[in-house]
Amino acid sequence: MSTTTATGRAPQHSGPPPGGPPPPRPAGRRAAPLIFGLLLLQVGFVVSAVGAFHSAAPHRLPITVAAPVQTAARMVDAFDALPGDFVRTTVAPDSATARTRVLRREAAAAYIAATAPGQADTLLVASAAGPATAQAATQVAREAGRRGGRTVTVTDVQAPSLGDRWGLAPSLLAISWVAGGCLAAVVLLAAGGARPDDPQRTVTWLAILAGYAAVSGLAGAAVVDPVFGALPGHFAALCAIGALTVFAAGITTLALRALFGVPGLGLAALLLVVLGVPGTGGLPPTALLPQFWRTVGPALPTGAADAAVRNTVYFGGHATLGPRWVLGTWAVAGTVLAMSVSLSARRGAQSPGRHRAQPRPDR
Repeated sequence: MSTTTATGRAPQHSGPPPGGPPPPRPAGRRAAPLIFGLLLLQVGFVVSAVGAFHSAAPHRLPITVAAPVQTAARMVDAFDALPGDFVRTTVAPDSATARTRVLRREAAAAYIAATAPGQADTLLVASAAGPATAQAATQVAREAGRRGGRTVTVTDVQAPSLGDRWGLAPSLLAISWVAGGCLAAVVLLAAGGARPDDPQRTVTWLAILAGYAAVSGLAGAAVVDPVFGALPGHFAALCAIGALTVFAAGITTLALRALFGVPGLGLAALLLVVLGVPGTGGLPPTALLPQFWRTVGPALPTGAADAAVRNTVYFGGHATLGPRWVLGTWAVAGTVLAMSVSLSARRGAQSPGRHRAQPRPDR
């Protein structure tokens, strides 16, 4: 039996019926935490980039010295006497060994002492490892030579290609691949829902992401090799590095979202972009960054991808095992974490005696 007011009209209820779902929060209130989190990431990127680049200076820059015994000892002392902890010197038995160390990324530069009176010493650098590294090595070598009463000429034994004059193509390629993997994960989450308790959906995500990573690696290699000629001659290797990088970034984003919800996307952005971009090996090179970024950069997908590309194209594949292991570890760990969270959530939802909650919109 319905009740009416004195005017004969049914009373108006402003709230939801008893026992019904609560009214949705206003859109502005729901968006406020996300906007605040985005602001924190933006400020964090500025802090990370400026903190890494504003006072870039060499730190224990590896320089090898090739000279007769007495001359080598004097030059090592001259390098060690430079203010700050700029240089870490080693002695090579001959100039050929010193050159090989530079080309294998075991040394940033090689100081070759002249054997004839009146001749200038030679500093071997590889600007393809990063022009800033070559410039820093030149400055410290000339200062050490000046203190020892010697003159120094510079020879670049491995310059960037004509299409990569500033040596930035490996870094830019690595950043684009990581960004593509992150965005691919976000698109999958937006299109397919973000519930972590569906293993079949997680497997589908993995398959789609793997296919996207393969195409993305192929496209990136095509742009820098046949299209622009920036990194020529290593198309297949770049495709493989790109596919692994994109998949590692994408599955890391998916796994962190499954584990932490929406804040996991912010954590992925923090690791892969905020900390990852300043930690690449060419903006400026790792040896010129402060201690924090020197440590973190090579351990993140962006820095590892940069090193893998740079050393593959310019240094004959030397010093690429470590970066490939880093990328592989991120890819495998992300896959295991995403599947573990999905299977654990499914077992929890299907455990006996547990009331299954009603579906709710994705967070």
